[in-house]
Amino acid sequence: MRERRRLHKRDKMKYQLSLGFGEAASLDDLKRETEAASRSEVVREALALYRHVVDETKKGGALSIRNSDGSMQQVVLRGLDVVRRRLSSERVERDE
Repeated sequence: MRERRRLHKRDKMKYQLSLGFGEAASLDDLKRETEAASRSEVVREALALYRHVVDETKKGGALSIRNSDGSMQQVVLRGLDVVRRRLSSERVERDE
């Protein structure tokens, strides 16, 4: 029987992504614009940002961006809507 080993933070896993042409071009553009060492670095940075945004959304926060004219605009992402709905549903269940 094959023994399962415990994964550590320093261990790496390989993933294969299916990206559309536009998404792949965007990944390459971001790599170049940010001078990232690799596409993987771009993906890791994006995941870290998304993780932080989801965690803050779970605590009732929202993601906004300051536009170049100084105005604020809330960023809408489907995944964050799911988190907000789940949070709202859990609050309703607790209040009942």
